Amino acid sequence: MAGMGAKQANPRAQITVLERGTCMGGLLTGVEYPDQGLYFDLGTHIFQETGNAEYDSALLEAVPSQDLLHFPAGLGDLSGAVFDGRLQEGIHFPDIRRHSDAASLIASVREHIRGLRLLTELDRSASLLENAAAKFGGAYAAKVLGPVLEHVYFTPADKLSGFAMQLPGLTRVVVDDLEDWLCAVSDGSYRAVAAVPDQRRLPAAMRHTRRSFYSRRLGSRAFVDGITRRLSSEGARLVTDAHVERLDLQGSLIEYKASGQTHALRYDGLVVATGAIGAAQLLKLNLSDFRFDQPMPHWLIHLRLTEFCPSDLCYLYGLDSVCEWYRVTNYRAFSGDDMDRRLTVELLGRDDIDNESWPRKVAEQLASLGLLKSPAYDFSAVMRLPAGFPSPTQRNIASLMNLGERAEEVLPTNAVLCGIGANGGQFFQNEVAPAAYRRAYQLAAVR
Repeated sequence: MAGMGAKQANPRAQITVLERGTCMGGLLTGVEYPDQGLYFDLGTHIFQETGNAEYDSALLEAVPSQDLLHFPAGLGDLSGAVFDGRLQEGIHFPDIRRHSDAASLIASVREHIRGLRLLTELDRSASLLENAAAKFGGAYAAKVLGPVLEHVYFTPADKLSGFAMQLPGLTRVVVDDLEDWLCAVSDGSYRAVAAVPDQRRLPAAMRHTRRSFYSRRLGSRAFVDGITRRLSSEGARLVTDAHVERLDLQGSLIEYKASGQTHALRYDGLVVATGAIGAAQLLKLNLSDFRFDQPMPHWLIHLRLTEFCPSDLCYLYGLDSVCEWYRVTNYRAFSGDDMDRRLTVELLGRDDIDNESWPRKVAEQLASLGLLKSPAYDFSAVMRLPAGFPSPTQRNIASLMNLGERAEEVLPTNAVLCGIGANGGQFFQNEVAPAAYRRAYQLAAVR
């Protein structure tokens, strides 16, 4: 998107995109299994309008209209959870109404809401328990959210950051039935803390207004392919399998190796779209100075079921000790195709995942919970993502933000940093991609 932003700002600009991978797009290119005719996403699956008309148009125009799924506002990404031993298909926020300590917990949350005067923004780098106590009260933080996220991230709650609850979106809690929720929701403090018990029954006036979109056939890869084609047709030079060997910031010179040859490229403006950690390697910053915790192993199990998943949930989060997985993606809920039988199951923090027992194990878990009609499948593949999953600890988030700030300080005025860790510690795709587009646009506009 950085290349697209630069081209939009300055159509006469000569754009060169250097991609270290063998194809453009990184994780957004997904993975294909040609013999089975199957495609699976690896990272973010669904895009959402940002309100930046140029950025949104560039994405929407990247995919042919017959392949584009453009969901109604507020829909397109229904999520559920397994919490307290039960499948929650109505909402992915923890529903504590049937918790063993429900009466005490609900009374504590309600009392906390009544005492709220000013609800502060979540501080990603601060303590999870402090963030949770400030929003929900100490009882829910200590008895529910802390233990849930300890299980999810294999890390003691007192070491996790506020970002740990933002990653799976656990920013509200279900405490009331729908009628009671509707009676109380006009109060701003209540609305910010208490979740509607069934997302499908959320009043239309309360839904966010930005529409989600997806590709029917090739998921996030279709958007990468469309943008790549457009850049190429507009004269941009796209180089894959490119390895930067030298970056001279003062001389505005990049030396890189591709196709067995070393090339020199002088630039007027440079967008480093690798994120803070990739930028550190380019800028010769010592990562050990920033004291990162090791990333967790991140595994994906891709399945094609023999019977499609009947649920309309796009995502299911494993918030309970009965779950050995982090998240399930149900592609049928995105594609709307009843013949679509694909699932992706993500697992974190384990070293013992194999292609024989684990696909069967997770399919049986999902069937026993009631998500699947049958655990049977006719295709499975297990893959480990090489970068791992960044542990959302306080130390990691602070280190990422510090590294991003340091990289920004090193870069001269004709260079900008984009990607994970840039701009104050951005992480989510709906933060990173629009920011890359905007910063590249601004840089090219003055060249």
